[in-house]
Amino acid sequence: MRSTLTRLVSGLATFAGTAALFCGMGSSASAQYHAVYGGGADDAAQGGIIETSTGEFVSVGYSDSFGNDRDVYVVKTDKCGRLIWSRTYDIGGVDEGKKIRETPNGEYIIIGNTENLRNCCTRNDAFLMLIKPTGDVIWTRTMGGVDDDQGADVKVNGSDYYFAGRTNSFGRGDYDGWLGAVDNGGNLLWSRVYGGDQADGFNALDFNDCDGTSLIAAGDTRSYTVNGDLDIYAIRTDLGGIPYANWPFHYGSSKDDLAWSILGHKKEIYIAGYTEGVGNGREGYILHTDCDGNRVADIAYGGATNLGLDDEFTEIQYNQFTGTLSLTGFIEKPNSGFGGHDVWLVEETTNLALLLTRNYGGSNHDQGWSIAVANGLGGQYDYVMAGWTDSYGVFGPRELYQIRADQNGKSGCNEKEPKLQKKSPGYNPQNSPSWWPAVRVICSPEVEGIEHGEWKYICTSCPGFLQAPGEQELSLRDNHAADQPRVMMVSQVEATTK
Repeated sequence: MRSTLTRLVSGLATFAGTAALFCGMGSSASAQYHAVYGGGADDAAQGGIIETSTGEFVSVGYSDSFGNDRDVYVVKTDKCGRLIWSRTYDIGGVDEGKKIRETPNGEYIIIGNTENLRNCCTRNDAFLMLIKPTGDVIWTRTMGGVDDDQGADVKVNGSDYYFAGRTNSFGRGDYDGWLGAVDNGGNLLWSRVYGGDQADGFNALDFNDCDGTSLIAAGDTRSYTVNGDLDIYAIRTDLGGIPYANWPFHYGSSKDDLAWSILGHKKEIYIAGYTEGVGNGREGYILHTDCDGNRVADIAYGGATNLGLDDEFTEIQYNQFTGTLSLTGFIEKPNSGFGGHDVWLVEETTNLALLLTRNYGGSNHDQGWSIAVANGLGGQYDYVMAGWTDSYGVFGPRELYQIRADQNGKSGCNEKEPKLQKKSPGYNPQNSPSWWPAVRVICSPEVEGIEHGEWKYICTSCPGFLQAPGEQELSLRDNHAADQPRVMMVSQVEATTK
């Protein structure tokens, strides 16, 4: 299919822009599409798409296409995938956006990673950025110490923003799990680390209602495993970061197991990622626990007949329309697949019974990293997934990839139903004693005076701090044709639809 698209688009050079839509637009009751966005190099959504309160969709990731290095990439589209605007943000060096959430007043908070080359005293840092619905920056904070620090997820609770990631600047061993909170102005409220002597970290964050509102986070640990493999690492804390009794726990096999996403629903906790403990490769894994971390149920799915190859769940969300669980990820060369990795959609009951599975893609690698369960037309609901594609590169080798499918998984073209193998590994909680001192963020450059492109540097404990010379360009760039998106409708696409 890539060659077909390439041939069709090659004759449309004068229309080269930052978005391309293909396949059908669906029935009158649903908008269905596959769309790619980007430029002449690699672009991807790494794990964030949301439906806004006004019915648009915003995804975040990275772009190599529009600057001198890798920048944060944000794409806003309408319900049919048509581009409203897209922007890249150069915080300093190689920058990547990981998650985006909407605030109560309709702004967007973004978390990610930056080299932070403009800062005097750190290496790689996490960042938080608050932007307006138009994409204009309100403020940016980089967070970390003198070593490598990473931001992974952010959640909104009233006027406060809670974040999760990992830090090598503070803590006990290698990386440690990192949780914290800032207020609506980006001022640090608290920050704590969790872990052991080896590498630990969090990839996902959510709230649940076990004891009022509490924080839950999940990721991976090497500190508490027998042979140095990865285990799923999970913690539940109060809103100040203090763990509840017996938490954190780790779950897994004698091989690698990892959590990409965590969901709190009332007094239930669901963790999604992968396990290597049941087959010859990675299998998509879902773990259901109670408030005390006890396993209620777990399930692993693979697309190969021997539970081989690599399959992963990257995000789990609660489907408010049906009271079920919606997941995305990627599945490698399943029976009835397209080749390489395919974007993967799964719907489960809260008891982990399979309701729906679909895969989407082309002859190369395509991966889903985030899912939103969206309002459809005519009272229905749709799935909107974001990730990246190597199969449908219209502008460059890798594009940000967005798929909208109806409640039956129909996207207009190129979807199939993979035949899945499943096992229940039975991973029980294992105690993970955690060292969790309070830490402080020591260097926080913030963006001010956006209209004039001025940078202001704040450094609270940096000996030998070098004053930034004069005004610094923010480099907030509108991608080409962002205000007037050029959408190519390609209908002669080779399509295989179940």
